[in-house]
Amino acid sequence: LFLSEYLSGQAISGIALTFLGAACIKLKTISWMELKKAFGMHGDYAGARWALSASLVYSVGAIFDKASVGLFDGTSYLAFILLFMTLNMFVALLLMKTRTAVSFSAWLPVLLGGVALYLSFMFFRVALKEVFVSIATPIRQVSILFAMSFGVIFLKERVSRSTLFGALLIISGVSLLALAKH
Repeated sequence: LFLSEYLSGQAISGIALTFLGAACIKLKTISWMELKKAFGMHGDYAGARWALSASLVYSVGAIFDKASVGLFDGTSYLAFILLFMTLNMFVALLLMKTRTAVSFSAWLPVLLGGVALYLSFMFFRVALKEVFVSIATPIRQVSILFAMSFGVIFLKERVSRSTLFGALLIISGVSLLALAKH
């Protein structure tokens, strides 16, 4: 819409399936009633609504990324983004009414998480140089499948039928996107 990207019907179908799959991951059951609860003001889905809001904001950011990423080399561009994110976080911390203590005893997980986040940001910006933002952003939802797999393997989490159904929709959608002409 904003970048004049052309999408085939197959790509649009892939995006729709990926979106539906991501939505189904959180549902307790696949039913119309449960779907109404998820989009209503029911407390069980408050976290999912925040995640959906984050996805919307992220998508807007991805449009700006796609428009700007080619103006700099990848590392410089990412350095500017991370600098502004850091400045925003410092301002937010200064404006908070309560101060949260920072424990440096957990430095290793924080460091590893930071490295993973940096690599994720960098890889996504490289992808934006190669493909349409409307393709790269939905394909990034494969991260849901990795997180789900890691949760099952390492944290012994259980997976519901609706979660498996959502995962299959994501796989189907991403497969359509990968095979689509764009």
